[in-house]
This record gives sequence, C-alpha cells and structure tokens, in this order.
Amino acid sequence: MLPAKVVAVWCSAEEQNKACGIALWGGEIGMLIGTVTPILFVQNKHSNEDIKGGLFHLLISNAVVCGAAFFAVVLFFKAKPPSPPSIQQCALINNKLEYKQAFEQLLRNKDFVWNIIIFGTSCGIWGVFGIIENMLYLNYFPDSLSDLAVIAPITTFLGGMIGNVAFGILLDRTLKYKLVTFLSLLCSTLTYGALAVSFEMKWHAASYAFMIVFGFFCSSSVNISFQYIAEVTYPVSEVITISILQAAISFVTIVYELLFNVLLEAQWHITVHVIVFITFCVLTGCTYFCQPI
Repeated sequence: MLPAKVVAVWCSAEEQNKACGIALWGGEIGMLIGTVTPILFVQNKHSNEDIKGGLFHLLISNAVVCGAAFFAVVLFFKAKPPSPPSIQQCALINNKLEYKQAFEQLLRNKDFVWNIIIFGTSCGIWGVFGIIENMLYLNYFPDSLSDLAVIAPITTFLGGMIGNVAFGILLDRTLKYKLVTFLSLLCSTLTYGALAVSFEMKWHAASYAFMIVFGFFCSSSVNISFQYIAEVTYPVSEVITISILQAAISFVTIVYELLFNVLLEAQWHITVHVIVFITFCVLTGCTYFCQPI
C-alpha cells in the first residue's frame, strides 16, 4: 500500500509508474533477505543448541534492522511535499471522499472488482511462491541447497527490481494498462509452465533459469496492479484501494499457502504445478473483462 501512496503524494503523474517500481525495491529486498538469511543463520545441523542459537541471532538481527528503519522514518521522512506535485493530488485534497462513500463507489466499479480478482490472485501466488520455492527446488534437486542462495538474489534483482522498473517505464510511455497486464500474465503463465516441465524432467539448468524468468514477470505484476487500480478508481484515495488490494493479496496468500503445504507434504508436486498453471491461465483470460486504459 505505502509505495503507491507515497509515489502519488510525492511524484508527478508522468513519473508515478516508474517511481512506484523503484519504491517497491524495498519490499523485494525484504523478500530477498527473508529468503537468504534463514539459510545463513539456521543451517541444517544435528544439534538443537546450534539451531536455537541460529534462530536467536536471526531474530535479534531482524529486531535491530526493523528498529533502525522505524526510527529513520520517524526522524527523517516528511508526510508530503510543500505543494502538490500533480493536478490529481490537488483535486484529491480539495475533494476528499468519505470512507463509506468511497467503498460504495468501489463496489459499483466493475473494473475495480476485476482488478482485485486478477491482481489479488496473481500477487498472492507470487507471495506463496517465495515461501515454497525452497521446498519445490529441493524436492527435485535435493543436493542443491547452495543454489537457492544464488537464485533468490537473482530472482529478486530481475523480478522485484529490474522488472518492476521496466514495466513502470513501459506503463509511463504507453499508458496501456490492460495490454501490459495481459502480456505480464501471459508471460507468467508460459514461464511457469516451462518451469514445471523442467522440474518434472529434472532439467537442472533449465529449472534454474525459468525460476528467475518467472520471477521477472510475476513479481512485476505488483507494480502494475498498484498503478492500474489507481487509474480505474480515481478520484478515490489510493490508501483505500491499495488497502483492499493488499487484503485480497494476503487472503489469497494464506489460502494457497495452506493448500500447497498440504499437497507438498503429500508429495503431490505435480498437482501444485497444475493448480498454479491453470490459475494463471484463468487470470490471463480475465483481463478481457478489464477496461482498456
């Protein structure tokens, strides 16, 4: 929610998509740290004392970093610039909607509903993939734990950072939100299908590569979603729309994570691949019903 709101408050309309992509770097770097640090702090050791010590140092490090970030925001971050950066922000300041009125308006907006379904699901699956990718990869390549310490940073760099900025620039230049959404979801569908086949065929190098490419396209839908929803719901405040989107993403993440954990524990890895692939196929088709902005 915060990247889209901060960008809207501080950046001009011509720079918002690109700026939002850059602002999302923080979340992607957090995902990277969350993927890599447990491997570094809590390794596969036989001693419970060693594992407890690793967990203790992991939690202490997390508390120190979060505390530093909190005080940095309190001390140095300003709420808004001296003057609104765009005409849209001027209009929002002068014509604020009540929350109840805003929710009623959003529920009648079919484009908003479709966006919530599409992006809530796609971003939710990306969040789940970040959780289960270690389990998937090690199931097919059990002796390749060290690979994950390389794949995670590259996936984060390409998908969460380069991908978000690249799609942000593309949106700024074309303003074709529906087309960009369709292409992003189509590429996510195709690359996940290729990844699933590579896993099942035990093609190590191909699996390595397709995990990175899938991250590039799927993670980029986060930036697209923030900007697309802001466009179809204007002049409703981004705080309301992005909050609803984040709630949808969290709900989908929880549901799919619970489902996938059950399936993976039962060694039904193919079923997980089929569910993800079919879901992306359906989401790609759903873009037909979105407003062509």
